[in-house]
Amino acid sequence: MLRVGTIAVALVLVALGASGHLLHRPALQPLLWIGIVVALAVILERWRYTRAEQPRDNAWEPTNERFVDPGSGKVMIVLYNPKTGDRRYVTQP
Repeated sequence: MLRVGTIAVALVLVALGASGHLLHRPALQPLLWIGIVVALAVILERWRYTRAEQPRDNAWEPTNERFVDPGSGKVMIVLYNPKTGDRRYVTQP
């Protein structure tokens, strides 16, 4: 809901800034760029912070660790890569 509202406000800013550009009102023109930046930030934020669901290689071993992700409320399991020492958190199948 907040994401949709933020994009809506950003689009209103883009419209005001574009109309200011077309009507030669310099005071409104920065709103165009502010709206574009806010809209792109909200759209790209979801892409940037997506979780990797399942690793593609077989080097990952499940551990006994389980926890509930506070953001999604889903049970997460911890996978461990003994080659690199990395850990990944994925939803329990």
